[in-house]
Amino acid sequence: MFGVLLPIPPGDLTGDPTPDLLAIDGSGNLRNYPAEPDGDVNIHMPGGYNAAGELDDGYWGNGTNHALISHSGDWYPGDGINDIISRMPDGRLYLYPGDGYGYGYGYGYGYGYGTFNTDERLDVLLPPGSPNSAALTELAMTSDITGDGLPDMFAVAGDQLWAFTGYTGGNFTSARLLSSSAWASRDIVTVADITGDNVAFRQVTLRSTSP
Repeated sequence: MFGVLLPIPPGDLTGDPTPDLLAIDGSGNLRNYPAEPDGDVNIHMPGGYNAAGELDDGYWGNGTNHALISHSGDWYPGDGINDIISRMPDGRLYLYPGDGYGYGYGYGYGYGYGTFNTDERLDVLLPPGSPNSAALTELAMTSDITGDGLPDMFAVAGDQLWAFTGYTGGNFTSARLLSSSAWASRDIVTVADITGDNVAFRQVTLRSTSP
């Protein structure tokens, strides 16, 4: 009996299908922390590699100049596997395709590796009029919020909040400045439809760093 192929849900890197946590440690290594359905997080696994094997310390940055990372769904190119967007220490944006299987058999989900081959990264370009990618201080990938069927991204640059929409083929279709003040002291936790009204744009979860 053949199973049904199922895409891995957004945020899930290991195929179980619970969203997992990515983080960069103090040595500049990307770590994947597989999560349990009850919210517990397991010990980390290496999150990146290349043809030579595990990456050297510092690939993802150091204590003063580290990468920004965000993962939420399949961006390259419709294989059902979660990918990440990263603003790297060189100031440029890249897409790192995930290497999980991206499918499951029967009623369950398959097991993905939960890592990213840095040799396969792709440049990501911002539209004219966007801030310099090196100026970005936060990234939040999300699903389609404009109705064009393409994924989108929110970002903070200085005190400004930006929306980059219509990602396809290494480019965003448009950039829009949503707010020009009060964002330097806020962290974007998630942008998603959490109430079931099919509207993600108005449902931004924040964490303020102000007293």
